[in-house]
Amino acid sequence: MTEKTPEYWMKLALDEAKRAESLDEIPIGAVLVDLETNTLITKAHNITQMTQNSLNHAEKVCLEHAMTLRGEKVLPNTALYTTLEPCPLCATAISFSRIKKCYFAAGDPKAGAVIHHTKLPTMHPHFFKTEYIQLKGSIEQDSIQLLKNFFQKQRKHS
Repeated sequence: MTEKTPEYWMKLALDEAKRAESLDEIPIGAVLVDLETNTLITKAHNITQMTQNSLNHAEKVCLEHAMTLRGEKVLPNTALYTTLEPCPLCATAISFSRIKKCYFAAGDPKAGAVIHHTKLPTMHPHFFKTEYIQLKGSIEQDSIQLLKNFFQKQRKHS
């Protein structure tokens, strides 16, 4: 039996990102885990193109689905795993949802809201209480490469 470590859950998020890529969506995936039982609650990927809604980021879609499944408006004692550093929209949704921990793989120097750009948790610690953890190494590189390949392919076709 495979131990369900943060790397295990991030690999599931990466699988979601690959699913998004196969649908011509920006390859970002998210997985939500119950920290008490270390079990999967739900998973999602970007669906902005399919739904023609620029707000349907993987993290937000994942959180909304979990709230529907649980019949709850907040998701305490959960961990979100996402393949890309959350943007301001998603970081705010994570905060409103009361997610305990958020793991991410690739940093996002252009739109990241955690360690880049707006640094929301640092600038507003009274509001952003989620603990953010970047998983570095091969999983980070896999996420970066997936995004690079996707955007290179997009540029060739435009």
